[in-house]
Amino acid sequence: MGAGAFENCTSLEEILLPEGMEEIPARAFFRCHSLKKISLPSTLKRIGREAFASPEKPLLPQGVSLEERAFYGASRALEEG
Repeated sequence: MGAGAFENCTSLEEILLPEGMEEIPARAFFRCHSLKKISLPSTLKRIGREAFASPEKPLLPQGVSLEERAFYGASRALEEG
């Protein structure tokens, strides 16, 4: 998968990324407004710039909200376990 691979995809609702995948490139799923569920592999080491950026809302489980600057200054927003 390359940078911007699914950028502006309007019908993609769910993605299941395979084990062994280590990186999601920049803007890979940028502005995929229909995306509701993402399954990330345990082998993932890097998520590129604006990989899931969307002006509507962040991809979070239902009922979870982020307050302003929730991840501000975090060097690693996703931690295993």
